[in-house]
Formats: sequence, C-alpha cells, structure tokens
Amino acid sequence: MIWILRSGLLLFFGILFLLAELSAQTLDTLKISEVEVYEDRLAPLFMQSYAIDSVTMIRYQRANLGEMLGMMSDLMLRSYGPGGIALISFRGTSPSHTRVVWNGQNLNSPLTGQVDFSLLPVEFADQITVKPGAASMQDQAGGLGGLVAIRNRVDWVDSTRVSFAAEYGSFGLSHKNIDFQKRFGKSQWRTRYARREARNDFTFFNTAVLPHQLDTMINAHVHSQFLNNEWYYRIDKKNMLSFIQLLSYTDRELPPLMSRFDNPEFVQDFYHEELHDWLVNQLVRWEHYFKHARLLVQSGFLYRNNSYFLQTRNEQQELISSIASRNMSSGFFQQASLRGEYGASKFGIGAEFNVHQASIYDLVNNRKVSPSRNEFNWFGDYYYTFDSQWQFFSILRSEKRGQYTLPFMPTVGFTYFPIPGKDANVKFSTAYNARIPDLNDLYYQPGGNPDLQPEKAYQTEIVGEYPLWNGNLILKSSAYYSTIQNWILWLNTDFGYWTPINLDRVKARGFETGFQFHYQLGKIYSQLNVRYNYTSTVYDGNESKGALVKGEQLIYIPLHAYQATAALNYQHWFIDIIHAYTGKRNTAQTGNATEIYYAIPMQAFSLVDAHIGRKWKFSGQSITGGFKVNNLLSSTYQLLPFRPMPGRNFNVYLQWRLGS
Repeated sequence: MIWILRSGLLLFFGILFLLAELSAQTLDTLKISEVEVYEDRLAPLFMQSYAIDSVTMIRYQRANLGEMLGMMSDLMLRSYGPGGIALISFRGTSPSHTRVVWNGQNLNSPLTGQVDFSLLPVEFADQITVKPGAASMQDQAGGLGGLVAIRNRVDWVDSTRVSFAAEYGSFGLSHKNIDFQKRFGKSQWRTRYARREARNDFTFFNTAVLPHQLDTMINAHVHSQFLNNEWYYRIDKKNMLSFIQLLSYTDRELPPLMSRFDNPEFVQDFYHEELHDWLVNQLVRWEHYFKHARLLVQSGFLYRNNSYFLQTRNEQQELISSIASRNMSSGFFQQASLRGEYGASKFGIGAEFNVHQASIYDLVNNRKVSPSRNEFNWFGDYYYTFDSQWQFFSILRSEKRGQYTLPFMPTVGFTYFPIPGKDANVKFSTAYNARIPDLNDLYYQPGGNPDLQPEKAYQTEIVGEYPLWNGNLILKSSAYYSTIQNWILWLNTDFGYWTPINLDRVKARGFETGFQFHYQLGKIYSQLNVRYNYTSTVYDGNESKGALVKGEQLIYIPLHAYQATAALNYQHWFIDIIHAYTGKRNTAQTGNATEIYYAIPMQAFSLVDAHIGRKWKFSGQSITGGFKVNNLLSSTYQLLPFRPMPGRNFNVYLQWRLGS
C-alpha cells in the first residue's frame, strides 16, 4: 500500500510540473511580488482573527509556540512544565477542539486529535494567525474552539543572508540557531536549524506534601532539535513550485508530581519516566496565477513517532511497574484550491484527500492496534461587497472520514460599516461546525468506543471595532455563544481504565474586549495592546454524567483572563513588558466525591515578563543583544494540578546577522 501511494505522489507531481511548463507558454506576465500582495487580498477577514504582532514574535523568537500562545488571554495553555507537553485550547473548549494548520496542512494527530505546541518553534514561522470560533471555518472544519495557522513565506532576496543566535538562561537553558538564505537564479533556498536543551532544575514551594517545603525539580531534562528547509522555484512569472519541510526530535524526561517529593530519594533512584517524539512534515506545492485568480495544488507527507516509558523499582531494584508504548502515525494528503475575484465578488473552491495509517504498540504486554482512515473534504466560499457599508460572506464545508459523513456545514455572516469613509465596523457570523472522533477515541485499547457520535457545534458571534485618532487607537469587543452536542469526554470506569462517552450538551459563551494603541513621537515609537476575556463553559445536559454537575464550570477553564503588552522603541534600543492574568480554575467536578483532594481549585496568578535589548548595524551586518526576565514577580503557579512552574528566571541572548 505504501509503495503505491509513493508512486502515485511521484506521478502526480510529474504531471503537475508538466502542466506548469505548458501553461507558462501561453499566459501573460505578472510580477511575483504583486501576486503575493494580491494573494493576501483574496482572504478578507470578515470574521474575528489576528496575526501575532511583531513585538510578541521577537520576544518569544527562541521559544516554542506553546510558551508564546500561553501568554494570550483568549488561549489556555495546559503544560506539564518547561519543555513538557504543551496543549492549547480556545474559549473554554478542549485541546482536541483546536485545529492547527501548517502552510495549509493539518498538523492535528489522527490518533489524539491534538497538537503538542512544544514541538513547534516560533523562529521557524514567518506568520502566525489566531482564528477563534467560527473564523476557523475559513481554513478547516473541526476547530470547535478555534484554529492556529502557521505559514512560511518566501522572501526573494538577491544577497545571501546568514544569521546565528545563542541564548542562555536559568536552569541550564541553552538555545542555538542558524538561519541561511540564498538566491540561485530563479530559485530561493532557506534552511533554519535550532537546538535547545535545559535541565529545568528550578526550586519551588511544595504545597502537596506535609509539612510544606522548598523542593528542587528533578528528572526534568529536555533536549530538542529542529530543522526547517524551504525551496522556491519560479518557473516563470505566473508559476511557482515550492518545497517546505519541518523536522523535529525531542527527548525529555517527565518530572514527577509534587506529591511524590515526600520521598525525593525514591523518585531520584527508583522512578523514571520519559518521552521521545519524532515529527516529520513536508509538502510540495504548485501555484499558478491568472489575472484575477490563483490555483494552488499541493501534496504532503506527515509522520509522527511517540515513545513513552515509565518504570518504578523498589529499594532492592525489583520491578514494581513498567509501561512502554509507541504510537506511530503517517499520512498523505492532496489539496487543490482555486481562489479569485470578479468585480465585487471573491470566491474560493477546493478539495482535499487524506490517507492516515496508525499503529499503537503496548510493548510490555505485546499488543498492537493498527487503525487507518481515509478522508475526503471539500469547501466553497463566497464574499460579496454590496457597497461601501455592507459586505456578505458564506462558507460551505463537507467532510467524510471513515464511516462518518458530515455533508453540510455552513457559515454565513456580514460586515457593516456604520460610518461611511471610516473603518469602524460590526461583524456578525453564525456557523454549524463539527468534529469527527479521532482514532484513539474509537480504537484505543483498552477503552476505545467505536459507537461515538461526532461533536456538533452551533456557533454565533458578533464583533465590534472602532478606530480613533487616525487609527492610532482601535477599540474592539466581541461576544460569542456556542452549544456543543455530543461533547467527547473520557471517564474512569469500574474496570480501572478510561473510556470516552458523548455528553448531550455543553454551553460555551463569553465576551472579549480590549484595545490597541500605537504612537510615533520623533524617534520614539510606543505600542500598547490590552485584552480581557470572560469565558463560561458549563455542562448543560439533562442528566448527570460521572462527576459532571449541570451548570458548573468545566475543569481547567478560568472565568477571567487578561493580557497586556507594552513596547517602546528609541533609535536602536527596545523594551517590552507582557503582563498576563489567569483566574481561578476548577481541577475536578464537585460531583466526584472520590477526588476531594484533587478538587482543590488552582488559584489565580499573574505573570510579568520583561525584555530589553539593542541593535547595532555596520557594513551590511547587524548584532542584536538582549536580556529577558521571565516571571518578574516570581509568582507561584500551576497550569495543571501538581505540576509546578518556575519562579523568576533570566535569559541573555546575542544574534549576528549578515545581509539586509
């Protein structure tokens, strides 16, 4: 089966290359730089979405995506500690309700439906866009909470560009990266490599043992390597081929829970837990530009290998327990889309075909499960501008995955500009979205449930935006309401293992408000972004399910969250401060009387990160140096129960760059 797929891919791209050569002989000329600007205009933001600003991207340039997005007030990070597994969720939903696309390719695991954001370095992304709620339907279905879009973009340069950076910090942090770009006639090549390592041996105040005490984290070493290759070839002025590849390997020890530090010698000598992750993403793309449209055809391959190991021994070195598992998945995907405009109309149509194969190994008990699934998805969207005040859009998506079919998932909405000639606007959208159960939900052994139904969400939101002072100040507020039927929840059984069930109904609702301010005064540039989020996600079913109580906030979801980013630039100096607040979170539903200790809520916390730096330029080169203080107030906090996070810590970095 595999060799057939690979042969088909080679044949497929051979035909595409031939078509590109033939079409190049008959089409009018158009500069690629103009095409790239035109491409952005084909994706009007009729719904709420935002690109991560440059201040934040620079601040977290040598961090992973989980560390950066975890500071956003509308996103919730669930982390097992520095360098550990990092999951992101939107608007009170679960991490499996967050879709992640990398250059149009879905990164969600076919097994768990989740993405470990610690495996995605910020420095390998040229643009990161966050699309909460119904806005995710512009890219994919299934993002009941929202979607994160990661994009690499070609930068056609005539000179060679090289940069090298090194960053060192507390708890044994060491990060080095190199970035190389070069133009070869009609082609552009870029390679980025990064290596990151940390001991994570921070001190924390342990409230999970009696008496409370200061402890030092152990068994928390993390080592990661990342490689990103990009190749772009301009066949002519209307056709371009691209190859993009992302490889990563992470080897990490999983630190013990705080409660195990009542006997740290046991943890150090007789308890060992580790996780190894391989990630391979690669795609080949052909783009053809007509006068008023763009044709995109791309195909890719994804591979994930996850190995988990846990071993516990007694003082006589006799084995007490052992777990060894390996989860592997691979997938091939084919995509084709056409986007264009005609007069006041903009449109898009496209289709996607995916093949997923997975293997779940229990190496201790010598058990194996090998599920597979084929997927076919298609979409169509239409945008129309009636006049200077009214715009309308509609999106229609359909999915078929294995035995599940979702034939009709519509999204409709409008944008209204109440003041002619001004950018003040109101956006409204409503959508029917759905998520099909993942392979682990259906086939995991033991506990999988092949009778699960797809999760179905009815989403409505309204967004208001009002600019002041010639656009230097922008006020923005939004409110949303979602009803999710058949919410998939894993519950413990009387047989000692977990199994997923469908909840009849969950309600997620809330509002978001904030402002963006920027001002230039001579050589001083200042910027301030503030956002507040209120999120209520409750079980609204007709009967109790396990520990769930009707009307109670679901676990790990704060009612209140806030984030502010302030930045100041003066000539070659820059400084920024990020303040994030996360409210109190439930850790267990009150209906579960057997988990009273675990039901103690995680308290609210505030984090303040500060960054100062300077840039020097000389003879076509530049050097940038900086100093960071993380958790400036040394707040004591946890993102997951009994998983402590570090207090105040420091980073220092230096970056050298050759080329403009």
